[in-house]
Amino acid sequence: MTWRNGYGEFVLTGEFAKLYIQAIQHGVDHLWDYYESDTEFMWYPTGSRLFDNAHHYQKVYLINICLSALIDPNYPPPKRSHLLDAAAYFAFAFLLEEIQGEIERELSDIKYGGESKPDDEKYKYYYRQMLEGAFQEEIVPFEMDSLENGLYVYEDEEEYQQIAADLKKFEYQSTEMSYWDYLLEMLANLIFEDRDWEMVSDTPAWLDGGDEISPVMGVSDSYLTNRLPKVTKKQALAARKAINSWKLEN
Repeated sequence: MTWRNGYGEFVLTGEFAKLYIQAIQHGVDHLWDYYESDTEFMWYPTGSRLFDNAHHYQKVYLINICLSALIDPNYPPPKRSHLLDAAAYFAFAFLLEEIQGEIERELSDIKYGGESKPDDEKYKYYYRQMLEGAFQEEIVPFEMDSLENGLYVYEDEEEYQQIAADLKKFEYQSTEMSYWDYLLEMLANLIFEDRDWEMVSDTPAWLDGGDEISPVMGVSDSYLTNRLPKVTKKQALAARKAINSWKLEN
């Protein structure tokens, strides 16, 4: 088992693994194509300033390490760093931005009455619907557990059944970003025990004082690395090929 966090070592399985692979594959393809045409724009920010400003070759190289560690049970556990955590979070940053784009386009069409094309309806909820399997497999059991343990207030059996039905319903047509923020953070919490890579971005001086700061943060000195890997085009292409070679049945 190859991803290590404060809860132990594990790999993703089932619907969550499928979602993660799809998000990474789509995200890397978008990142590669967009960066080739616009090197100035920051695509899919993760909250790590150093990672977000890295060359897309470096990003793809690190993302491939994370995907391998989270999916392949035979992959050696990588040493965690704020850069690697940001790379692992890339899937969620990608989904968040693409879902927001879907919603903005939908609301714009409603407001201004855009011309509809045959494929529009097919892709209208594409990224939102990608989450349904992981929602049913990971989030619903957690929410039902919370209901059973008294974290939701209800007065009678009828109200209990209504809350349970609402918790199990996947609102794929929702245009409320708070709903999608919540679902993606719930899924991300299964991989990350905290958001230390964002704290490093908020206080970049920490990268120069690992020996003193790391005990306070509860991380290793190597977590606070301020060095991005040197990645050639050949290495980046190999990483991209490896990412796209994953099949959903894996």
